[in-house]
Amino acid sequence: MYYFNMERALNFNPGNLVHILVVGVASYLALIFILRVAGKRTLSRMNAYDMVITMALGSILARVILTPDQSIAESIFAMLVLVGLQYAMSILLLHIPSLRELVTSKPAVLFHKGEFVEEAMHRERLDRDEVQAAIHSRGISDNSLVEAVLLGRNGDLSVLLKPECLAAPASSPPGEM
Repeated sequence: MYYFNMERALNFNPGNLVHILVVGVASYLALIFILRVAGKRTLSRMNAYDMVITMALGSILARVILTPDQSIAESIFAMLVLVGLQYAMSILLLHIPSLRELVTSKPAVLFHKGEFVEEAMHRERLDRDEVQAAIHSRGISDNSLVEAVLLGRNGDLSVLLKPECLAAPASSPPGEM
């Protein structure tokens, strides 16, 4: 059982602070380098497994900074393993459609032609207010202008306007009629 230790909480040990500073900076720079080499996908919000990788990388970074017996080399290796697994998974998902269907979610239509799609909203655990908030966030106050609201594979809500509501290109310069 854990008991709060006031003496430990208020303990000021300059050696620990130097360790945190040195290891923190070195690990942070290593993580930035790894992410830069790995590419944009590593930080994107694509799928659940991408999110897991991002959280795990943060956990590894925090652990190496705060745990004196955790080596920088082990942490960098763990980061490389995770990024390598994500890279391999993304290649497999590109080439094996059945695996992609198993691992990634399908987009869902939550609002279509003026109607909320209650079954899809229930399945995705979203309510009308959340869908309406997505519409309002696009500056749209009239639902009749909306063709559809989609919940994408990455969890983002996309609002699609009806074709007739899209701005037509201007035929004359501003100020001229």
